[in-house]
Amino acid sequence: MTFKVVETYWDIQNDGYYLVHSNWDDWFKYETTYLFYIKKNNQTTNVGSIKIGQFSMVEGQRVPNLPEEFDSLTDDFFSVATDESFYYEINRLESEKREYILTALKDVAFDNDLYHKAVKTDVFNVSLTRDLLPQVIVNKYRRLANGNTKLSNYDFSFKMSDACTLNFKVSPTEFPASNIHAIIGRNGVGKSYLLTEMVESAIQNDGRFSFNTEFDDNFFSNIISVNFSSFENKKLFEENHEASKGYLYYHLSNRTTAKESKNYKLYKEEDGEIVEYVPEGWDAVFIESVSTALRKKPKLWRDCIKILYSDPIFSQIGIDTLVETFQQEDDIRKFYKEAYKIFRGLSSGHKIVILTITKLVEMVSEKTLVILDEPELHLHPPLLSSFIRSLSQLLIKANGVAILATHSPIILQEVQKECVYKLSREMSTDFMQAVRPSNETFAEDIGSLTFDIFELEAIESGFYTLINQIVKENLSFEDSLQRFDGRMGTLGYKLLLTEILKRDKEEGRNA
Repeated sequence: MTFKVVETYWDIQNDGYYLVHSNWDDWFKYETTYLFYIKKNNQTTNVGSIKIGQFSMVEGQRVPNLPEEFDSLTDDFFSVATDESFYYEINRLESEKREYILTALKDVAFDNDLYHKAVKTDVFNVSLTRDLLPQVIVNKYRRLANGNTKLSNYDFSFKMSDACTLNFKVSPTEFPASNIHAIIGRNGVGKSYLLTEMVESAIQNDGRFSFNTEFDDNFFSNIISVNFSSFENKKLFEENHEASKGYLYYHLSNRTTAKESKNYKLYKEEDGEIVEYVPEGWDAVFIESVSTALRKKPKLWRDCIKILYSDPIFSQIGIDTLVETFQQEDDIRKFYKEAYKIFRGLSSGHKIVILTITKLVEMVSEKTLVILDEPELHLHPPLLSSFIRSLSQLLIKANGVAILATHSPIILQEVQKECVYKLSREMSTDFMQAVRPSNETFAEDIGSLTFDIFELEAIESGFYTLINQIVKENLSFEDSLQRFDGRMGTLGYKLLLTEILKRDKEEGRNA
């Protein structure tokens, strides 16, 4: 089929391959982005976006001079996808079509010789690899471009101290999934400090992380940390959005601002006049992030968002319709306005979920380390559970890994015990220890998790203290129950019986 270069989605008419030019610019110097569509039997599929460069581009030329129609680009051109999801979609086609498309578009991941020529050009380094590490092209993209879609395993460790090393393993085919790892422990034990140390180590590549993997390069290419706590006071590291440094680092928090908020100007009517205004704060961050995510990975974003539809708010809004709005609106400002309207109408908890998932879709790729500190903040249990499922699905498809600190048994329900560490600290010696839970955590009931995993913290707080007061009165189990006048749930019943049996055993008599 013939390739056609068109201005808008609505110019896609007959069956064929279509490139829709995007006005997204890189550093106000180049506009090389194209959305790639395939239309067959009246079905239009958005494959993803690519960037196209040209060897003969001259000073001041922003857009490559593509022909309106072509069967194959000439040797004056070269291209690369903006995200690996493009290659996954291409691999859904027959092998011959995959090779034809990548050859016709002069894809540098598919053609090694072309890659080595393209890397010498300014447009390649400034625009085509603006958010893309060269090693991702020659490793992950090349593997995918040649039809190898097998995901790689993770097997790495982090040296917390001379006496304590944490091990992390991820198998992309394992069920339940093993790409989310949880760190638990009482307040003050050092969970947040540990996460900060991990981020610092990954950024500096200081050797505390060690790898036993299939990857050619034994380090993380992307590091993303997420913390929406109002009391966040961790050491913040300088963000890096330039692939030339060998890694990308992004921190999402209450302090996050959009990089180019002035680009998202909106208009509204006030007193009969049209007034311009610029979204600020999270509003601008969401507009910026969802625009990039839908330009690069529309299918992945929609798949992750639909997992959140177990929450009635997200389901009623139908937030995934932003995909069609983005693709079909000629005026990008109308999309900005719709995204702004939807996001502004959400509660703070729903905003955190949708912003986090959207930002992660935008940035996560293979060898991405995601660090989350207490993601349960601001989220009610069902929404938290949906968020963790959506996060896991995203990491499976992108082949990334997340490490999070939590106090929530809701999160532990979604994670198998081999992906959980419980931290403890001997305060007098500052000795740190990390152990796996003795019982399975995945799909366990909340009561058992609270009792078995958070036992020490739980027994010293809340209703547990009332139960322990009754146990100390040396009453029989039946008399103890009567003290509560039947107002006790299953967990309390279990705890009361356990503590009385323990008390009587220590005293050498039966209840």
